[in-house]
Amino acid sequence: MSPKEINIALRNIFNGNGLEAKGFLIKADSPVNTDITHENNTTIIKFSENLPRAEITRLITLKAYIEEITFSEDGGSIKLRNFPDIHFGYDSNSLLDFLGKNIPHNFGSMDNQIEEKFCDENKREIAKKCLQYAQEWSTISMQADVDFANASSCERKDLRRDCCRFVRDNVEEDVKEKYGSVFLTFILLTIILPAIISWVVHRVLDELFSK
Repeated sequence: MSPKEINIALRNIFNGNGLEAKGFLIKADSPVNTDITHENNTTIIKFSENLPRAEITRLITLKAYIEEITFSEDGGSIKLRNFPDIHFGYDSNSLLDFLGKNIPHNFGSMDNQIEEKFCDENKREIAKKCLQYAQEWSTISMQADVDFANASSCERKDLRRDCCRFVRDNVEEDVKEKYGSVFLTFILLTIILPAIISWVVHRVLDELFSK
């Protein structure tokens, strides 16, 4: 890659266009602070303040924040916020080739359960958004080789926590974009939204844990 191409790539990362990488768009807000260390043939890049984010559009646009990238002799790993670590080898066509894995899974339909559980149209719509994000989080986690069925009770607790946090981050942004910040009342943020997220995530993950 020439210096000019590097400059264009960096400019796209920060100007909102994003740098495309295997279906992802890598974006960031300036400034991005990094701490780079090297020891025992391993290089670790840690990000802090305005974490770079990886966006991928499937049925919905997912945003995952990059906390750390590790490069060792035989491969490395990417640490995304609220996701299991993603490991890669240097013989792959891309660091993100894990997205090409075929993970067949039918999550089943929760639409009827949502219709029965939530009478209020706004809550119902939020629950359906939560369901989309929880299912996508689960799919990507399976692509990263998470074995839900054999996870220990402690691991299951961590998986539920990470999924809830990921869903909350994305749903809050969606709600802000659609309704504006006025809609994000104290009650919605502290009571209603966490309850909806918890209800949805537990049902999605319980299905995976029981396989």
